[in-house]
Amino acid sequence: MRLLTGDTAEGAAGGVTVAAGSISGVGTNAVDAAGAVDISGGSSPYSAGGVVSVAAGSGIDGGELQLKSGDGASGSGGAGGVVRVRAGDGDRESTSASNGGGLELRAGDAQGAGSIGGKVTVAGGAGAGSGGSVAVTAGDGLDNGSSGGSLSLESGGGGGAEGTSGDVTLASSRTELGSGAVNVASGTVTGPSGEASGPVRLGSGSATDAGAGHVALAAGTSGSGDGAQLKLSAGGATSEASIGGQVAIEAGAGRAGGGRLDLSGGAAASGQSGSVSIGSCLAGPDGGAATGDVSLSSSEAGSATGADTGRLVLATGRSAHGASGSIDIATGSSTAADIAISVGESSEIGRAHV
Repeated sequence: MRLLTGDTAEGAAGGVTVAAGSISGVGTNAVDAAGAVDISGGSSPYSAGGVVSVAAGSGIDGGELQLKSGDGASGSGGAGGVVRVRAGDGDRESTSASNGGGLELRAGDAQGAGSIGGKVTVAGGAGAGSGGSVAVTAGDGLDNGSSGGSLSLESGGGGGAEGTSGDVTLASSRTELGSGAVNVASGTVTGPSGEASGPVRLGSGSATDAGAGHVALAAGTSGSGDGAQLKLSAGGATSEASIGGQVAIEAGAGRAGGGRLDLSGGAAASGQSGSVSIGSCLAGPDGGAATGDVSLSSSEAGSATGADTGRLVLATGRSAHGASGSIDIATGSSTAADIAISVGESSEIGRAHV
């Protein structure tokens, strides 16, 4: 079946309108719906189903393709209609693997020099009480032991040897009152499987012939009040005889030398700069347990002849017009405690300088 209007050499060509009937009566039952329009391809149990193709026309600029649900009637308080775009299911009765249909949402390509490919915008609707949410969720695994679908967010690749890939920005929107939080976390394991929850990795990519990208983790600047906190903590453990998670901060390895690790308090435009505190945490309240040790040392030297270990320097800063800071070495209050200063064993005679 073919339904079309005539062509024209000049002026506008004829349009085609396919519409169902409306309901205009005031006393109409609210259960009754206006007429529907159903367009479907043919079905076949032995071959592929028929294709339904809806395409706008070509031109100097291609024609728009608009797919829109109906508005709520004025004064009715009704909601706008839902737009559902869904791929077909696989064979529900098949005993072998039967995949569901894919869904591809893609903007058009642009081939001319310096041209830009089409943009894809997915946005929730504006609302007087609250804006609409946008949820992107991968599919669930249905069979026992199956895995859920992956969710990949990736920018486009650059063209040729000198092209760069696009940026990926994940941020809450700007606002005059308070911006929303950004949460990045793996899922919670709720069952008794004994499996760990998924790890979270934040890192830059590697570079074969250049320096890899930096990773900066920083809180925002406060225009008034104190600066925002940056908290890095490992997970707790609640089962018997378990140990809390470890926090490891380590500079990178290098052929000529390892990277430096700097730990310092914040600078102050006026007043005292920030302090640096390194200590173990309180022991359990049940008693009988010692607090954790605090060890400050350089690493062991390699096996090469003449390799020295690094120095350990404990010093206060210089002062141009005031007294330099003091150094206090003391044990905590106790029934008895010792302070021991010693040099390590060596084939040569070592000396302790005080």
